[in-house]
Amino acid sequence: RTTLSKIMIETLEARAENLGTIVYKTRIRECVAIQEDQATQSNLFDRANKYNSVKDYGAFVNEVLKQLKE
Repeated sequence: RTTLSKIMIETLEARAENLGTIVYKTRIRECVAIQEDQATQSNLFDRANKYNSVKDYGAFVNEVLKQLKE
């Protein structure tokens, strides 16, 4: 993670605590390949299993669903 990302996460977590809400722990990584697919209007789903960010989104959904069950 970049220094800026770390600072932003710390700031968001502090603000969320003040507001009585949460910041989810799952982080979505940037993926240049996804941006390139969008720019060229390529079918993202043809290669989606190769992208780390797709796995990240899946992990985020699982984190939200787990939190909703609690």
